[in-house]
Amino acid sequence: MDFTLYIAVAGVAIGVVGCVFAFTQKRRIDQVLNLGGKDLEKELSILKQKIEKNDKSAETLQREVSEYLNRAKGATQKVVLERYDAYEDVGGAQSFVLVMLDANNTGVLINVIHGRTSTRVYGKKVEAGKVEATLAEEETRALNSLLIKQ
Repeated sequence: MDFTLYIAVAGVAIGVVGCVFAFTQKRRIDQVLNLGGKDLEKELSILKQKIEKNDKSAETLQREVSEYLNRAKGATQKVVLERYDAYEDVGGAQSFVLVMLDANNTGVLINVIHGRTSTRVYGKKVEAGKVEATLAEEETRALNSLLIKQ
């Protein structure tokens, strides 16, 4: 027998095995991608569009969250109410200091002093944790209790 015949038969056999292998691999890829005969390029294009849409949505959400966080800095975040007896003849800790601050330690300090015959209310502006007016002992204690919590 001629040696070229063996080479030709071997070539045909390798070609058949290669075709079977390629067909098997294509079927496996279709199963993995679950295409069911659909066009792979079309499906990838659709997926790309969905990813781009999700990226835009994520950017929008990130921007909105950032805006909300900036707004929240100006909202009241720290509150303390400290009750005390303003006068020796009035018990029950009916007087109190209320301090309300935002994230920048800016807000208001309200001192309500209750006596037997009158009640007085004082309000003081707090900016960056500082008050321009002189503070009573109870006011200082209440304000410092919030500033320490940072």
